[in-house]
Amino acid sequence: MTDKKSKKIICLGMILIFFLLLVSQANAADIRYYIQEKLAHGHVLYIKDVSTDPYPIAAGSPAKLKFKIENTGVSTIKDIRLTLSLPAQFTTFNDISKIKLAQLGTGESINVEFNIMALPDAEEGVYLSSIYSEYINPVGTDISENVTIGLSLGGVPQIFLEMGSSEVYKGNNIGEITIKFVNNDISNIKFLTVELEESEDFEILSASKEYIGDLDSDDFETADFRIKVTARKDQIELPLSITYKDSLNREYNKKLNVFLPMRTAAELGIGSDNTLLIFIIIAIVIVVAYIIFKRYKRMKKKKNAKRLH
Repeated sequence: MTDKKSKKIICLGMILIFFLLLVSQANAADIRYYIQEKLAHGHVLYIKDVSTDPYPIAAGSPAKLKFKIENTGVSTIKDIRLTLSLPAQFTTFNDISKIKLAQLGTGESINVEFNIMALPDAEEGVYLSSIYSEYINPVGTDISENVTIGLSLGGVPQIFLEMGSSEVYKGNNIGEITIKFVNNDISNIKFLTVELEESEDFEILSASKEYIGDLDSDDFETADFRIKVTARKDQIELPLSITYKDSLNREYNKKLNVFLPMRTAAELGIGSDNTLLIFIIIAIVIVVAYIIFKRYKRMKKKKNAKRLH
């Protein structure tokens, strides 16, 4: 009886183990199916290729925000709603902030555009925005997700040069010159460095490179160089190399020229001071001569008086 009971117990145990294996296989299949269903019908709307035209966006100017949406699932999704959420520095421009699409087939993609504008007084920088998407998957579930994007606000800085003051002129070929750098644009300039390049027309007697730093919108800075003009010309060309960055840290390298007119002392009004000095000296000489003459006359009168006595 003992052997029979043992055999029964072993058989029951094997049956139980076999049953448990069947159950575990079924559960594993259910889990795999659930995961596949989630992948196929879950978050399948993909937002990609986000860009703006122009880049970066200029303050007070309209722009287009462009991106592409793609259905990466295995079934069609329906009732798609896209909502654009902008920061306080931006607004929609002759447009709405929400787009609706009836459906998007599997593997299908479509280009989407929003017309936006940066406010005129917005400062340059990168601002976070978001695209909120909602849709219904094939099994009737509402799906929603939020994608964060960055909007770059800035512009291409414009800088121009002009001749400031100069100690150099015809008759005085050594002196200091001052060059003015003007930012006449809405974009700020950072890390401005200026270098006066070599030329056959002059020698550089001071440091040839000067760091100016930041140059804000509608502002100017100056750089001073000491030179010796060696050419006999009415106008000396000063070649300059400048480097700087904008608010988005994009670097710019430019070659610019400014012209130094070689005027005469008379044209600059320098001779007028010498003329005044000459007149003063002549006046002093006349006064001194008059005083000497008066003393001479007195002395002569005294001598004549002594002779009469």
